[in-house]
Amino acid sequence: MDYIRQGILNPIRTTTVHGPFKNLFRAEEVHELEKKLKLPPGLSLHKAALYLGISDSTLRELVIREKIPCEYSKYNKQYKYSFQIEDLDMYDLERKGITPDIINTIPLYDNHQRIFNWIQLVAYRGRIIHTRPLVIQLDNGELHTIKKQELRFDTPWPERSSLSEKAIKMTIPVPDDVEDDMYSRMQRLIEGVGGNNVRIIISGNVYRLKIKYCKYHATKNDYDQLKFYCGDNDIMYRNDEIWIGNF
Repeated sequence: MDYIRQGILNPIRTTTVHGPFKNLFRAEEVHELEKKLKLPPGLSLHKAALYLGISDSTLRELVIREKIPCEYSKYNKQYKYSFQIEDLDMYDLERKGITPDIINTIPLYDNHQRIFNWIQLVAYRGRIIHTRPLVIQLDNGELHTIKKQELRFDTPWPERSSLSEKAIKMTIPVPDDVEDDMYSRMQRLIEGVGGNNVRIIISGNVYRLKIKYCKYHATKNDYDQLKFYCGDNDIMYRNDEIWIGNF
């Protein structure tokens, strides 16, 4: 990975802490956190937080709570509640039309309080992925929450993109009335199927992924890939809709 070419080389000196971290840590503490995150040479903790679309304090909290790093699952090939910063491939994300600005539009608030326990960072196919929090803010400033039984994603994608090419994998937190074991399978769902307008409807223990962007319908290939994450008994394919739940 050529970090210099990507313009994200920002070493922190041994005696000075730059950026927002200067009021949170001593220089030695920053270096200890960077060691724990296994950052490649020259990539600072602040840059890691910036390109992941989260605040420095949130990243710090994740480290303190020992959410980073964590176990790697060979079954679903992802890192849960962790990330490997060396997998950060912003060039690949930007090539697919996903810029840091898009990632940074996601707030991490619930009732104006930060919710660290809902944050999940997932590495998928060698890329850093940011997941959706409990409450999201739309472009018009409206706060939208999963408790309203509907969550819309309006992330723009290049028209040529397909499920296999998409670099973002999103998860949503567990609502109060949903069993954890069922939702743990839902967390493996790849969102963004069908283009740039996807809606999830929660009804009991059934999660409906409705593809609203008519140019991209769910294909058998989409279904096969989702089945890999959700299991044979938890997913059903009907025309242009994919249903996930206990059937």
